[in-house]
Amino acid sequence: MVTIIKYIRVLFINMKSLLHLLCIALILIFNCNFSIASGSAKPKKAVPEDKLIVIGTGAVMGVYYPTGGAVCRLINKERKTLGIRCSVDPTPGSIYNIEALKNAEIDFGIIQSDWQEHSYNGTGAFSAKGRYEKLRHVLSLHNEAITVIVNKTSKINKFDDIKGHVVNVGLEGSGVRTTISDIMKAKNWSKADFKTLSELTPADQAKALCKGDIDVMILATGHPNAVVKEVSNMCEIRILEVYDDVIKKFIAGNPQFSSSTIPGGIYAGVPQDIKTFGVNATIVTSSDASENMVYNVTKVIFENLAAFKALHPVLEKLDPAKMANEGRTAPYHDGALKYYQEHGLVQKEEAENY
Repeated sequence: MVTIIKYIRVLFINMKSLLHLLCIALILIFNCNFSIASGSAKPKKAVPEDKLIVIGTGAVMGVYYPTGGAVCRLINKERKTLGIRCSVDPTPGSIYNIEALKNAEIDFGIIQSDWQEHSYNGTGAFSAKGRYEKLRHVLSLHNEAITVIVNKTSKINKFDDIKGHVVNVGLEGSGVRTTISDIMKAKNWSKADFKTLSELTPADQAKALCKGDIDVMILATGHPNAVVKEVSNMCEIRILEVYDDVIKKFIAGNPQFSSSTIPGGIYAGVPQDIKTFGVNATIVTSSDASENMVYNVTKVIFENLAAFKALHPVLEKLDPAKMANEGRTAPYHDGALKYYQEHGLVQKEEAENY
């Protein structure tokens, strides 16, 4: 019995000791927290939580991908201030990016201005799916010239000569694919007028042209372009003019298109300027995107425009007024419009065109 009582006393003493130690620990913690709250120790500065935004672009060897990379580079440089970090997603192109925006898989997409119009109005390839009313314009980038390339040894000397040959028309979901379909309608051409209409990626078609697997490769791109440089270094090429009477009439009836010139001397074997037509590359988003986020993205591009233009040769001739106004075939996003109106780049009547 005595032994049991001793055991209980020892246990009680130990418990008191443990409680005592716990109290000391709580006092120390309380005092530490109190001293921080009262300013005797400086708290760590709050850092805004980074929001990841994704830009849908195009093929890695194209122009959209490095252009999206240039945008992300500017945003990520201001990451601590904006609380935004940016990532680039390589995609098949314009139509894919529009669908990805609809499904909230990306936050911004780079698309051709003609597909901005078709998507917002529910025309062309979007007639069956219906219009994408939430599509919003942010800004315009470079001109995208229709670029038709053949081997120098080819007997194809003008654009109409591509009939009866193996022509690469681009991937399903790419803007160039559907633009070529529109041109074929304007020319009254059908699939039967060609030996084959192939669907190679921009990177693959360069090798295919030089090997003779295809006769014609077609791109809708800003210049200089890495794929065109690659093919001009692999074999001797010619770039065809795409600006006859049918094309001029097509442009007149489709204001989202405009005449364009591919500068001579930027590709091996192509010293002269090439007359063609094209669209504008545009950055778009959804009306669901926050006004503040879109405002900050627009601001960081325009207020670092010199640095932005230096990030890729295709961006060198960008003009702020044209970036804010040209190529828009859907309403402005409120965040972009706020920035433009603050800086006198867009007037009220221009903003209400859609």
